[in-house]
Amino acid sequence: MVLTDSETQPSATTPRPGPPGAVLQNFWVEGPRWALLGVVLAAPWVYGATRPWARLWLTEVLLGLTLWFVAGRVVVRRLPRIHRAAALFTLLLLLQGWGMAWNARQRFRPEVFAFTTVPSPVPWLPGVVDAGIVQERLALVTGLVGAFWVAGDLAFHARWRKRFWTVLALNGAGIAALGLAQRITGAEGIYWGSPVDTGATSFFATYRYHANAGAFLNLTLPFLILKAVQVFGRLSGAGHRHYGIRSGEPCVIESRWRRLANLLERVFLPAAALVTAAAGFVNVSKAAMAIEILLLGAVLIFWSLGRAGKGLGRRELALGTLLAALAGGVIWAFGFEVSLHRWQEFLADFSSNPRYLVDEIIVRRVLSISGWWGFGAGTFRIIFPFFTRPWGDRVGGVWEYAHEDYLQTLVEWGFIGAALWAALFLGGWVTAVARRTQSRVAWPESTRLFSLGCLLSLTGVGLHALVDFPLQIASLALYTAVVLAFLYHLPAEPLVRRKKASAGKNEMIRRTRRRTQKRNKTSTDYPD
Repeated sequence: MVLTDSETQPSATTPRPGPPGAVLQNFWVEGPRWALLGVVLAAPWVYGATRPWARLWLTEVLLGLTLWFVAGRVVVRRLPRIHRAAALFTLLLLLQGWGMAWNARQRFRPEVFAFTTVPSPVPWLPGVVDAGIVQERLALVTGLVGAFWVAGDLAFHARWRKRFWTVLALNGAGIAALGLAQRITGAEGIYWGSPVDTGATSFFATYRYHANAGAFLNLTLPFLILKAVQVFGRLSGAGHRHYGIRSGEPCVIESRWRRLANLLERVFLPAAALVTAAAGFVNVSKAAMAIEILLLGAVLIFWSLGRAGKGLGRRELALGTLLAALAGGVIWAFGFEVSLHRWQEFLADFSSNPRYLVDEIIVRRVLSISGWWGFGAGTFRIIFPFFTRPWGDRVGGVWEYAHEDYLQTLVEWGFIGAALWAALFLGGWVTAVARRTQSRVAWPESTRLFSLGCLLSLTGVGLHALVDFPLQIASLALYTAVVLAFLYHLPAEPLVRRKKASAGKNEMIRRTRRRTQKRNKTSTDYPD
């Protein structure tokens, strides 16, 4: 028996709001949800929100979205449905960040590259090293927390999970297609930007740094692959059943259109998934390639376990072989040699990679000074140069990010803040795994596939954060916040109640079927 979420069918005992109430609810409740969907759709295409102006735009939009959401809950007098632990962690993080920014102890002077002491309101409380820089980053963090709240509140509705699933999957395919088009045409930069502005050697799609694009592809690839799996898992006749249509001709027309839509889905989604997977190898980020291999292996294992005892049809095998061959050809033609060369360079210069020297400096010198509370969000680029003098030119250039998100979090948020961030991320992952393994929760296939996509997506970005800075990029942080919210708020109890409530109805259906079968047998059993 396939169950559906309780939200998809309104209760018969629940009074429907009148026209004024419906309009009010659509604006204050549904409005922020649609706005978040639009922001998720647009963020990767605005240079991935990597430009200062694009990051500022995303910050302002998310802050407005947060105010809209909170005001809507006040107007409709209804608390948002947010996981209690997640709400506590996010509020504590905002309290620490804004409290320390208010109690700033120093100010950075870029003209002399030095810090000056400023009087703090409460000297015995911790404070940041520059209030202006910290407040700018905290504004983005606050907007991301608001996006997390909105996504968590809507995650209980199957229709909203389906909408975000579609946007996440298709956005990944679009970024992959753009990146492949740039490689095929030999573009010197992002099509609508100059090579100087976009990074002439390391760009991919709308991202100046190819590793950020690789992290984005790995964030969205599980959703695209599992969307294709869902389409292939449907029954061939599920899209054109006759339900109460009196005239035969309209039903035939509807059946043909539905069959055409199913055919397009079965062709487009697998092709888009393989093109996106191929783009991960054409993109020359080593970490993204390695993580993509792990994600593809995990999807294959879960898919094989789900199809235990089932076989593949000849059409599925033929289509899969053809698309895999095409993806392999794309990888070989447009990115394999460059990717292989980068792997050879990495293995040859592994010990002299400056990133690992940065990690050593952070562990040996910086963490002992940042302590329990850290220097403040977004301050890594201004405090790190003060610790590199003993290493001289071995750590040259400007290091805006640590290329290791967990160490940078320890530097900026301290051990207390890093523990809260870890609890927030691991809490969502553990909550989703626990709900998936609960035998009493009978999820429909779409929810099981969507939850697996969320788990794999968050796992991929978590692994990438070990060797790079995906969580410092605003668009990637937004996608991570939305996926994490879905992990915290996957349906549980409503499905159980729906199952219990439908037990009597199912028993009545079985009795009716038995009576019908008995009547048919009696009416056709004639004596000789």
